[in-house]
Amino acid sequence: MAGAIRSARHAPIVLKNPAGDRKVSISWGHGKVIGGEDYVLQVSIPNVCFHLTTAYAILRHNGVDIGKMDFLGPINWIAT
Repeated sequence: MAGAIRSARHAPIVLKNPAGDRKVSISWGHGKVIGGEDYVLQVSIPNVCFHLTTAYAILRHNGVDIGKMDFLGPINWIAT
């Protein structure tokens, strides 16, 4: 038990104060705030997906030979 307590005392602040519990203020939020977890799920991830998809579409439109596997990257296959 003492070892666990020592580890907790020396844990990075990130582990003690999870980002999901933080309040995030967004410039276009007109003074409102959103929870950290909601920010990631409702703003950040959709924003990244939108920009990746848009960049992919622009590249394809301009004749770049890029496909689904370029988008996904390497896959770590396992034996069956």
